[in-house]
Amino acid sequence: AGHFDSLGAGQTATDTFRYTVDDGHGGIVTRTATVTIVGANDAPVITGLDDLALSEEGLPRSTPDTTGDDTTDAASASGIVVAVDADGDALGYTWGDPPEGLSSGGRPLVWSGAGSATLVGSVDGVAVLTAALDAAGRYTVTLAGALDHPAAGVQDALSFGLTVAVSDGSSSASAVVTIRVEDDAPVVVGPPQPAYFNPAEGSILAGRLGLATGADDE
Repeated sequence: AGHFDSLGAGQTATDTFRYTVDDGHGGIVTRTATVTIVGANDAPVITGLDDLALSEEGLPRSTPDTTGDDTTDAASASGIVVAVDADGDALGYTWGDPPEGLSSGGRPLVWSGAGSATLVGSVDGVAVLTAALDAAGRYTVTLAGALDHPAAGVQDALSFGLTVAVSDGSSSASAVVTIRVEDDAPVVVGPPQPAYFNPAEGSILAGRLGLATGADDE
């Protein structure tokens, strides 16, 4: 069967073979049979893709460090989806439906570009995350702003999936690229300022710690 996998939908090929029938009583007949094979479309198959790690420490006003489970300080990363088509059809690459539940600054991301090669998540019309595919299946995901993480005030990682679809024009296959976004962390940028407290006057204790909140203002 593999010999004919390259047949496109509606294409035909023939295969000829000889067969012999023996009735067990001395009667033997040999004939030739010809079979016509009609091709059907084979859907593309995704054989590999790259998960990506991004970091908010690559954004402006960020505070790069090596604490926690940091693996990168880059706000952009690239990978490739590898797909094959038994019919040899040209393949196209698009993004599927965007992930739900992502927000930035407490505002949900509004997505555009599903079903196309460029997917953008924005807040108030300003791009926060962009995912771009090219004609060869290479993709780049770029952070332009900080995403809200599950736990405020700690340096954690947020993971979500982006669905990539591969089509031969008739059939398609899809897979999920896992995106891991590492949080930015606040750091002390100057010495704490002294605070003064006079119990007799009932004053309020006040001072300045000299913290930089980082790219995500947490």
